[in-house]
Amino acid sequence: MTIKNPESTHVIMQNLRTLPGTTIIDTPGSLTQEGMLQLLINADYIICPYHYDLNTIDSTRAFLLAIFRLRQSYPQIKAQFIFVCNKYDVRVGKNSELKAWKIVDEYFQKFGILAPRIGSYADLERYNTIGNNDKVAKHTKRCFDFIYKTIYNIDDND
Repeated sequence: MTIKNPESTHVIMQNLRTLPGTTIIDTPGSLTQEGMLQLLINADYIICPYHYDLNTIDSTRAFLLAIFRLRQSYPQIKAQFIFVCNKYDVRVGKNSELKAWKIVDEYFQKFGILAPRIGSYADLERYNTIGNNDKVAKHTKRCFDFIYKTIYNIDDND
């Protein structure tokens, strides 16, 4: 679907709210399409991927601040942020970089929840939209389980 028209996006979002289950919408990382405001007004969560490079961190920070500026004009935007660090490679990072990444995570935690990181694996580069193999599921399970438990307010002891 396209989100170029705010009115049609509003109707779509209202219709989606009547359906049982959960709707996940993958959007461009930009706020320029006219219907994006309707998506944000109707969203319960914004899952925001990032990884530790300056361009991505700056873009994520700019997106986050833009949402918070929009909230000043549109207080009905209530979506909570869940940040997902992806392409994380435990073998990479000098001490100074690890400290900087910790600061990034602490900054994002001021605005939302940090999900478990998703590592950098060749299997994840080969994903498709139809289905994924067991290796991909293994690499993403911890993060996806965390997101699921967060959205549905499930305690690990349940």
